Formats: sequence, C-alpha cells, structure tokens
Amino acid sequence: MALPQTDTANQTFDTPAASGGMGSWSSYAPYAAAIGGASIATSGNALGASVAGAGVVQGAQITANAIYQAQLQVQYYADQAKAYVQAGNLAAAQTMQGYADAALTTIQNYATTAPAQVKAYAAQALATVQQFSDAAKTAITTANAQAIATQKAQQDLTAPGTGYLRSVVAEPGSLTPAQQKQLADQRLADANMIHSSNFAGSGRSAVALLKQNETDFTNAALDANRQRAMTAAGTLASANLQAGNTITGIQAGQGGQIAGIDTSTGNTGAGIIQNTGNTLTGIAGNAADRSAGILTNTGVGEANIQSNTGNTLGNIDTSTGNTMGNMTSKIGQVEGDAAAKANLYTGQADIANANVQGKALGDIGSLITSQTRLGRYSL
Repeated sequence: MALPQTDTANQTFDTPAASGGMGSWSSYAPYAAAIGGASIATSGNALGASVAGAGVVQGAQITANAIYQAQLQVQYYADQAKAYVQAGNLAAAQTMQGYADAALTTIQNYATTAPAQVKAYAAQALATVQQFSDAAKTAITTANAQAIATQKAQQDLTAPGTGYLRSVVAEPGSLTPAQQKQLADQRLADANMIHSSNFAGSGRSAVALLKQNETDFTNAALDANRQRAMTAAGTLASANLQAGNTITGIQAGQGGQIAGIDTSTGNTGAGIIQNTGNTLTGIAGNAADRSAGILTNTGVGEANIQSNTGNTLGNIDTSTGNTMGNMTSKIGQVEGDAAAKANLYTGQADIANANVQGKALGDIGSLITSQTRLGRYSL
C-alpha cells in the first residue's frame, strides 16, 4: 500500500473534512509507520520472488543451452557418421566395379586369345592329318611300285624262254635249227644205210626210201612244233594275263587305298573344322554368359550397397531426429518447469504482499478506532 508523498496529500489529511475530526498530521505517525512497514515488506517479497524467479529462469537457460550444445554434438556426429557411411559404401562400390572391370577384361582377353589358339591347334591337327595322309599314300605308292617292279623283273627273267617260245609260235611250219640238224643227220644215216644195203644202185628205190624217211621225220617234227607252239602260246597267254592282272590289281588297289585315305583325311579334317567351330562358339557363348553374370552381380551388388546406404543413412537420420526431439522436449520441459516455478514464486509473493497489506490496513483501522474513542486531536 503506497503512502502519500506530497505536501498536498499531507494537507489533505490536515483538513477537517479529510481527517474526519481526527486532528493534525502529527496524529497520523502511527498510520505512516504501519503503511511504511507494509510497503517495505511488500517490496521485499516482490524482490525475493523476482530474484528466485530469475535464478530459476537462469538455471533453466543454462540447462537449455547445455542441451542445445548436446544437440549440436549429436548433429555433428550424425553428419560424420553419414559421411563415413557414404564414403565407405562409395569405396565398396568402386572396389566392386574395379573387380568387375578386371574380370571382364580377363574374359575379353581369353575370348580374344582362345580362338586364335583353337585355330592354331586345328591348323596343326589338319596339317598332321594331311602329313600322315601323304605319308600313307607315299608308302602305298612306293610299295605298289616295288610290287610292279618285282613283277616286271620276273618277266625280264623269263624273257629268253619267252623269246624262244615266241619264235616257235611265230613259225610253227618250219623246222627249228636243232630239227634241221637232226634231219641232216637222218639223211646221212639213210644214205650210208642204202650204200651198204641191197638198194645200192637202184636210184628210184633209194630216193623213195630217203624221201619217205625225210617226210616221216619232218611230219613228226612239225607236229611236235605245233604241239609246242600251242603249249607255248598257252603259257605265254597265261603268264601275260597273270602279269597284267597282277599289275591291274596293284593299280586298282592303289587307287582304292588312296581314295580311302583321301576320304578318311577329308572326314577327319571336316571333324576338326566342325569341332573348331563348336569350340569357338562355346568360347564366345561362355564369354558372353560370364560377362552378363558379372554385370548382373555387379549391378545387384551396387544396388544392395545403395540400398544399405539409404537404410543406414535413414537409420542415422531417424536416430538423430529422435534424439534431437527428445532434447527439444527436454528443453521445453525445463523451460516450462522454470516458468512454473517463477510464476509460483510470483504468486507466493503476491499472497505475502496481500497479507502484509491487509494486516497494515487492519492495524490502521484499529488505530483509527482507538483515537476516535479518545476524542479528537487527543494524539
């Protein structure tokens, strides 16, 4: 309760109307003391409440600042963790891509060099097959040439006898030299016989005898020549036919053998070429399949890394958000508690002030009542 601070106020109390017949200003000293004490008590209560409220608010601000600094630390470490996660996953993705590139390079190199090696081996195989084919044909040709030479050598060995038999065959109606000598010897023997016989001196009889003997000998010799000619002709025909058949068989067999070798060589070469094509196709197919598998695995791996990165970053953000929310809630709670306590202190001060003011007014009322009973200006 405030006291009057001006002379006008004091004069107001000195007027009969204001004082109500209670006397001069000096009579109000007890009232002034009561009012002054109440004012001092009220100021002390207000100051105490203000100081207490300020302390609570300051403490709340310190706590809030500490929580805010903790929030900054949480955000800093969250950013650091996200950076580490992103860097680590980026490095993992780059490493995976590096291995994938190396694997693709290896497959490509193999797919490039392997066909050349396969073709080289196929060429060697074809050359080897052709070499053995040529060697086999040479061996067959050489063996057949030797067989034909042997057959011709046998013919050469029998050439003198064959020539003699040919002369017999060529002249079957003439006597051979040996037969002619035998005929001459026969004539001489017949002549000697006639000279020593009864036919000596009889010309016609002797001539007829000689003629008959010569005719008989000649007929017998020519018949023998014809028989020998027929036998020689058969022998020569058989020998020539056998030699021709042998040579023909050798030549025909050689052709068949060489044809068989060529056919086998062609089939083998075709098989090598076909196998080479299949191998080259398989190499290309395997290279494509493995490359596709590596690319697929790399893509899946990188997608997993990205997914894991997103999940990890999301978890970090979620955890950070929860922590920051809890801290923000704590700041609000601290500030709310501080405001409540400050209001409590202010309310308690107001209650105390009301009590002081009421007591002062009561005391003043008691003084007025007591002075009224004593009479005007008795104080």
